Amino acid sequence: MPSRSAVCGICALILILVHGCSSGGIGMTGDPVQSPGDSGNGSAPIDESPGVTYGVIGTQGGEVTADDGSRVTFAAGALRQSTRITVRDVTSPPAMPGYTGVGAVKRLEPDGLGFGAAVALFLTVDEPPPGAVVRIIAYDASSGDWVEVPGAREAAGAVVVPIASLTLFAAAVREEGDPEGGRIVGVVTTGDGPLGEAKVEVTDGPNAEVAGRTALTGPAGGYELEGLPAGSYGLRATREGYNERVALGVSVTEGETSRCDFDLEAAQPEPGRIVGHVRNGEGDLLVEAKVEIVVGASRVGDFVYTDADGAYVIEELEPGTYALKASRTGYDSKTDDGITVSAGETAEHNFALTATEGGGDEPGSLRGVVRNQEGGAIAEATAEIVDGPSRVGDSTYTTSSGVFEFAELTPGTYAVKLTHESYNDLTEDGIAIEAGAQTNVELTMTAKEG
Repeated sequence: MPSRSAVCGICALILILVHGCSSGGIGMTGDPVQSPGDSGNGSAPIDESPGVTYGVIGTQGGEVTADDGSRVTFAAGALRQSTRITVRDVTSPPAMPGYTGVGAVKRLEPDGLGFGAAVALFLTVDEPPPGAVVRIIAYDASSGDWVEVPGAREAAGAVVVPIASLTLFAAAVREEGDPEGGRIVGVVTTGDGPLGEAKVEVTDGPNAEVAGRTALTGPAGGYELEGLPAGSYGLRATREGYNERVALGVSVTEGETSRCDFDLEAAQPEPGRIVGHVRNGEGDLLVEAKVEIVVGASRVGDFVYTDADGAYVIEELEPGTYALKASRTGYDSKTDDGITVSAGETAEHNFALTATEGGGDEPGSLRGVVRNQEGGAIAEATAEIVDGPSRVGDSTYTTSSGVFEFAELTPGTYAVKLTHESYNDLTEDGIAIEAGAQTNVELTMTAKEG
């Protein structure tokens, strides 16, 4: 029968996760169709009755085609393992109140089998009444009702629709007739396959009455908007946790079906952060305490130091659960886990550190002045602790006066490396830091030749 579909020119047509426009079936490569007498992957006997077609579909996808041309196609990943699929003619289907069958009625088995990716069903169609829209309806055995499968469209003598599981299907028209106007149908998908419960909304149309009309996608991602006046439409597809997509210029013709598919990307969650204070056993705020991410969804190994108010802030964290370690010279380190960071939210976590048994040594500090061979101060040189009992790997920059400082150093012997783009690297070792005292050093860097 002639096609009545007007293809949406600006939308990506995604029938079974394949981009591009098409009015016919899409063949998939899969395991070969079994011949009569071959048991496929199951131990059940093979039904060789007339009107029964079967095939084994693997994880790479494939299709099973009946003698009348009806077929079911499986995208790669739809099945987790090779499965024998049966397409069975049904000559005496349950009554269809409100519908008139106009084509094939097929039972797809195993009944109730669900999928991990897109599956499309093509049912051959007889010549329907003039102007009628052919739909695919599925039989719900639990309620005894036939339910329309959203997203059906005509395709070269058949009707095709995305399906979410195997059951009894029929091609039919509504006995009460169809609303005046045209239709828009389509499929909403994401990188993981069809996307159910997505909302497709009319954002713009030929008159104000149609704006705001919506349709929800079924389990297989199909949707349908019908009774639309002829004209140009704008559509928006949304679902919580995904970035919305918009389609403009979707053309609708009276009595015709247009198609517009959407592929939604998962939204990146807004980062969160952790804030808090570090105190000692007496409740005093601790300056220069180190807070490190030891477990978490992001930034593991990163660390910060508490400021003059004993406060710390760790930002740009992916939502998830974290563990933090707080440490400071003279105190036992402490690791706390189970700190939950939510998208766009601030989690607060405070630490109380216990003084090391015996009190520990009071930390010392280092102050250095970096000069060139003429005695001038070298600014913006990097000073890094490369060896010592604490803060190894920490670095700072010299000021305009050539000064750098490191505080809260565990007493012991240190090595500091100086680097600058205009001077040769210099490493000064054997720098002794004493408890409660500041060590002062003056260092000279030589200019690079040329």
